[in-house]
Amino acid sequence: MAFLDFAKRKTGLLLLGVAVASALALGFTYTKIFVFPSSGGSLSPYLVGYFDLRTINNSTHGNDCYGDACADDLVANRTDVGIELTNPTNTDLIAVISVFKANGDFIDCTNTFLGNNDTDVVFVHDDIIGFGADGTDRAVGVIKVVTFLDEDPAVPSKVQAGAKGVITHYVRQDGGGQSFIFSRQSQLQQVPVEALKAASDAELFNIARPQCLANLMP
Repeated sequence: MAFLDFAKRKTGLLLLGVAVASALALGFTYTKIFVFPSSGGSLSPYLVGYFDLRTINNSTHGNDCYGDACADDLVANRTDVGIELTNPTNTDLIAVISVFKANGDFIDCTNTFLGNNDTDVVFVHDDIIGFGADGTDRAVGVIKVVTFLDEDPAVPSKVQAGAKGVITHYVRQDGGGQSFIFSRQSQLQQVPVEALKAASDAELFNIARPQCLANLMP
């Protein structure tokens, strides 16, 4: 029985060694501390959310209005989506923000510097997709954020937890003789770091592609 237990442990260690070797061969590593314990929660290096940039006509797409503005001729124009990232730690970070279609296909990405106790906003339309380039198949999708330790060399490679995030959808609605602008917010949800490490870091490389780490934002 002792031999069988050792064999099981040996197999697990070999698999772990293969995963670690794959990560190192591709250039990414992980910091030792991913979670910052506190009385109110923790931090993850991997955040996810969604964006919705559709313009919807109420008469053809069903009820998509609020309050007294509801009318058959109402048009809801989702103008942009802001991704607000905050770094509440004393460690400088680089955040990579990638967006994907609803079917999972990669669209584009950008990055931003988050200094210690710093905050920044990245806009899906303005900073990533570009106005006039979103198309119907790119109007709804997934936002994924991975944070790295900001250190030399210039291209970050060490994954480090340390950011919180909020998504704000900005919407203009016209109809029923009224026009108004509103926004709605939701939290970027934290995903356990194991999701980035799964399948030899396949998810990490799907988000932090070479073009996402090029031309780092100051």
